[in-house]
Amino acid sequence: MHDTHDTLRALTMVAAHLASGDVQPAEVPGLLRRLADSLESGALRLPGGLAAPGAALTKPTTGASPVDAAGAALVPQSQSYAREPDRHAEAVKRIFAHWQAATNHAKARLTPERARAIRARLAQKYTEQDIVTAIDGCASSEFHAGKYDDLTLICRNGEKLERFIELAGELSNITPATTTENEIATLKAQTRQARDEGRTEDYGRLNEKLRAAIRKTDQGV
Repeated sequence: MHDTHDTLRALTMVAAHLASGDVQPAEVPGLLRRLADSLESGALRLPGGLAAPGAALTKPTTGASPVDAAGAALVPQSQSYAREPDRHAEAVKRIFAHWQAATNHAKARLTPERARAIRARLAQKYTEQDIVTAIDGCASSEFHAGKYDDLTLICRNGEKLERFIELAGELSNITPATTTENEIATLKAQTRQARDEGRTEDYGRLNEKLRAAIRKTDQGV
């Protein structure tokens, strides 16, 4: 039988691994069950001190049990632990890069909130191209561009994503003249935002694009 002290130390280790990213949230229930079983059987050997988060778990060899930083087994040798590979990591990066370019948010960062929003839609079986199309729809909308175009909004839920996908289709059917007018309005809003935020480099680039769009309209192109 285990005592309360060992149980608390085991739970504290799990919490540290979870906080550091060594353990994914979905893996916690199974890991807790294995820890409970090993505590009951007396097979769990805890280190003298808690391992530092981020270095607490080492990758086990095939068929082996994971160990902590001190080399002590976390679960009985008959049980193994393996983290599921991140299938969406590269897609998330590509989608974020496209969003940065499409919405002129070059200095934006891939925050946990943005990454979670993308992953949630991918988990619902929306494709990478679906999300890219939705981003384009949002970026091309005079109402949304520069104001309501964050990834957390575009990917808030399936209904939002689908609305922006539909919007991309609607905007693709606009006449060239109207497209230019929308482009000018969008560039004006983005230029003002860059100026107000003191982003000198972005302001200069956007202002030049705005002038070019206006010249195109004046020439009747």
